[in-house]
Amino acid sequence: MKKFVISLGVIGILLGAAYLLSQRDEVQTNRTVVLSDGSLVDFVAVTVGTNHFPNPRLGELLSRLPEPVVDKMQGLLGVKTGKVRHRTSETNLVVWIEHRGLAGGANTSASAVLRRPGDRTSGRDQHIGFWLPMGTSNKVHSVSFASWPRREAWIECVILERDHNYEKVEIGSFRFRNPWIVSTPSWSPEPESIVKSAGDLKVTLRHFVTGVGDHKTQRRGADGQKEHVYRAASPNQDAHALVNVDFESPRGTNETWILFNADLSDSVGNKVGAGSRSEMTDTMRFSPILWPNEGAWNLRLHMKRKSGFLPGEMLSFSNIPLPAVGTTNVLNLTNTATGIEAWLAEIRRRPPLDSDTQSWSSRDISRIRLEHEDLGETNQIDLVSMTIQPSGERLKSSGSSWSNDYHEYNLRNLPPSATHLDLRFSVQKARFVDFRVAPNWVTNEFLLRE
Repeated sequence: MKKFVISLGVIGILLGAAYLLSQRDEVQTNRTVVLSDGSLVDFVAVTVGTNHFPNPRLGELLSRLPEPVVDKMQGLLGVKTGKVRHRTSETNLVVWIEHRGLAGGANTSASAVLRRPGDRTSGRDQHIGFWLPMGTSNKVHSVSFASWPRREAWIECVILERDHNYEKVEIGSFRFRNPWIVSTPSWSPEPESIVKSAGDLKVTLRHFVTGVGDHKTQRRGADGQKEHVYRAASPNQDAHALVNVDFESPRGTNETWILFNADLSDSVGNKVGAGSRSEMTDTMRFSPILWPNEGAWNLRLHMKRKSGFLPGEMLSFSNIPLPAVGTTNVLNLTNTATGIEAWLAEIRRRPPLDSDTQSWSSRDISRIRLEHEDLGETNQIDLVSMTIQPSGERLKSSGSSWSNDYHEYNLRNLPPSATHLDLRFSVQKARFVDFRVAPNWVTNEFLLRE
């Protein structure tokens, strides 16, 4: 009797799953695009949120079931059961596609853009590339967009490939109903070159421009000052945004401030983080950007000092014995600054890498690991200096990685003669300031002088 009840339960789940699989997102146009190699890309679904499944209704069901049951349903119902999952840190729109490849076919790459139905592809689009490896026939893939036209009832997803000139060309599209329509009031931009305060630090927004492409050149102006020239993005090219600021501290040149992060958001809920900081510490780049049809965006800048620290803001670890080559020192030495406790966990030592060595992994280089309590968004820890003894030579990190509770610093070349190490870290609270900016689209080129 018990087995009969269980069997009925499984049958009920399967019938429910089959029904959910039959519920398809509303699409106005053809659900299939033919790629240049003859393989097919089918529209499967569109989801919104941070935890995505190819079939959102069935994904919600599967998330509540034991893994063996999910595996059984996967085998019976196929790849669209929702076992494939995609997570995003912010609310994203995810377009799910199924690739029906060719036997013995090659790897295929393409990209996708979102636009309002009827619009033409321009240099204001957000291109998201995706890779369809050989042998992925009948597999479901996710294409995630951080920004989309949330005010529109319908959205078009355009698929592009590169031609023999390496130019992106449209090969087809899907048009689907927007699953998340927002009708909040639009924002208005603030005046240009406005000055804001973050504590006693004054921040001037010198430039905010949108629509520059990947191409950038450097030159010297007539006065010898370095100039950076950014070309406007062409159609079917990724569009970037740039922000450039000035800092004014009452302590003058005794301290140096830099941008270490930034984010953009709009009134309908789209949000993207800065893609990278340029070689200039007062400039950051965004890619992808927000949806271009909003009249104003909120620009939030994250700032910290690069120099000018007080003694109480320093974590110092002095005369630390270095391990023998090929071994690791487990240390767990503790220190505290500004109420933040940190401990030097270990130093791993590897032979110095030859300057000609081009290929290496993180296991091949020396590493310093500093652990600490969760810093959250506000507290910042940075390596200030690293000095080897007995030579007194200062070393630079060859790269680093970090999370909220640790920092790791890599060293390609830790000299064999080094016996001890002195480390100094700064601890500080970041500062934040918000500007309400117009997108300010570049039509030809943008000149930025340092």
